[in-house]
Amino acid sequence: MLAKCQCNNCSQPLAFEATDAGAVLNCPNCGAETLLVSPHIPSGRGEKVADGDFYVWLDQEAEGPLQSQQLLELSREFPEMAWSFAGGPDWIPLSDFQRELEKARLKERAEQKIARRKEWTLRKNQVLELERDIAAKMAGVRSQARLQSAAAGENWLGLYDSGLAADQRRAISAKKEADLLFLEQQKANTDEILAQIDKELTQLEADEP
Repeated sequence: MLAKCQCNNCSQPLAFEATDAGAVLNCPNCGAETLLVSPHIPSGRGEKVADGDFYVWLDQEAEGPLQSQQLLELSREFPEMAWSFAGGPDWIPLSDFQRELEKARLKERAEQKIARRKEWTLRKNQVLELERDIAAKMAGVRSQARLQSAAAGENWLGLYDSGLAADQRRAISAKKEADLLFLEQQKANTDEILAQIDKELTQLEADEP
């Protein structure tokens, strides 16, 4: 793409390839060194390029903003026309637009994939922490039941009563089983959640970026 600027010293119009912008050469009119300045690209509206932030270089001016679909249509008829995005570093032939657009879409999908992986991994770590807490509670229930069973049978006189011991141990066992059943149900729920998370992570890795 041909671009135009003026000599920094004598204001002589200079035509050059846009890819040579930034180069220094001797002006053919006055002989002084001058900087080739790239055509102005309008500034962006934010850090991320949005559809509708595109421009084309037409009749020595930036025309736009345009939608990506408009640039795709132009690229079929005028592949040598130059385009850029708002705030972009340079003008690029429209023949490269579809490839650049696909690269941008792939980059966005890859970023979304990374964000989703982080989200699922965080959720998995939270559920694993919950499972460790449940396992610790189950161990605590069993340990407390053993200690209580060992101390069962002492009557109000401080003497061992085998009948009392049997009754107390049945009650201790029943409470232990009830507490463990509740915790086992919680663990089954967390196992189901973990299985679903692993399924989502596996599917995520299998998806194209």
